[in-house]
Amino acid sequence: PALVAPPPHIPRLTLIFPEDLLSDMELLPGSDPATPLQQVPSSQAATPYTSKVTAQLYTSLHQSRRAEAQARAHLESQHGLGLGLGLAGEAEASEVDLDTLAEELNHQLSTSVEASSYRKSRHIMEMQSVRSHLQSMLRSGDLDQGERDATALGTFERKDDDSFESDSTTALLTARPLQELSPPGSLAGFEELFPRYTSLRLGRVHEQPSYTSPYLLKESLDKERARRKHCERQIQSLQHRILELQQQLAVATSADKKKDCMIEQLDKTLAKVVEGWNRHEAERTAALHRLQAEKEAAEQALGKQKETEGRLEQALSALGQEQQAAHLHCKGKEALEEEKASLSCSLEAERRRVRSLEAELDLEHRQQETLRAALEEQQRGWAQRERQLEQQRQALEEEGRAQLGREKEASQREAQKAADAQRALASLQAEMQGLQAELEAVRRERDSLKVEMSLVKVTRPRHWLWRREGRDQNRDFCRFVW
Repeated sequence: PALVAPPPHIPRLTLIFPEDLLSDMELLPGSDPATPLQQVPSSQAATPYTSKVTAQLYTSLHQSRRAEAQARAHLESQHGLGLGLGLAGEAEASEVDLDTLAEELNHQLSTSVEASSYRKSRHIMEMQSVRSHLQSMLRSGDLDQGERDATALGTFERKDDDSFESDSTTALLTARPLQELSPPGSLAGFEELFPRYTSLRLGRVHEQPSYTSPYLLKESLDKERARRKHCERQIQSLQHRILELQQQLAVATSADKKKDCMIEQLDKTLAKVVEGWNRHEAERTAALHRLQAEKEAAEQALGKQKETEGRLEQALSALGQEQQAAHLHCKGKEALEEEKASLSCSLEAERRRVRSLEAELDLEHRQQETLRAALEEQQRGWAQRERQLEQQRQALEEEGRAQLGREKEASQREAQKAADAQRALASLQAEMQGLQAELEAVRRERDSLKVEMSLVKVTRPRHWLWRREGRDQNRDFCRFVW
């Protein structure tokens, strides 16, 4: 029986390429070539179509695997890209919405699950439709074969009616004569040829002829020979027809066996396909669990990053406060430096004035030698006072340096100690003001000495004494300043 074309309701499968076939599957084996006595008609060449259907099934499975892998890779890439963008945005602006990210991931997962289930159901429906189509083709082929066998048997019976089954005279008489081979004749002619048999068949008793002509006997013998030759030819043609029918029956039986083998192999292939789908379903479930775990890990990482950003903001605010305090401390230090520079300028001016005074005093040094003995005791007192003032100055300087060092260290460690440093600087300024007051007192003493020296110049006897005292006082003042 021939395999008919697929009906319109059978879904058309995709195109087949050799590289799309699976490596772990085998195609259905082709049928063995028929012998010369078992040639199959051209309508029965169904093996290429069956192989094409099997290849299409394999290709459909392969395409489903490839589509599922592409969907999984696309989902993972979108997930990784979304995660990277989320982390970058969280590091820059700290405004990532975790709920939106979770909804997007859930939507992508649900979309992937629906697509996978749809593809699986679609492939199962295709397999079932192809299988039902094959079964319908087999049933229709069996029906066609049965109809052809019945037709052949009916024709054979009709030919049996038209021919002779035996070479007996009774069978030849009861058979229907052929018009093209048998000569035309009437009932009278048959009665003349076979009077006894015709009388038995027709139920009438004819009178025996009184004589038989040799010519008539010879003619009847020739007719009998012609009938026998015709019957022999009919028997040979019927035997050839029986042989052809037996060959067709053997071919149909082998085709049915091959179809049964093909159905069994299709069942095995369907089992393998279902097993592959189950494996893909397990892989998809594992991928979904893995993506869910990655999603939870990403959410935890985002939470930790938010906590870290909060701590960083607190540290930045504390650092800003410390920088502000350090800036104020630097401003105070600059003010002290400016004040120190102004004091240095004033001291330099005083030094120049002292040098000029020393030049004047050097001119009168010889005159003051006589008064040195009287002023030695006073000079020792001034020297002791100078040492005390020098010690006080050094102590104040050391204390100021130590205080400045402590203030610098305290400003680096804690911003709260800046106020203490400012108070220490204020105390130092007070001490400097005290020193300035002492300097003013020394200046006043110097001015008084100048006045006294001017009086000494007026009163000559006391001139050298006062001059020596003024020189000693100026020297003490210069030493104090230095």
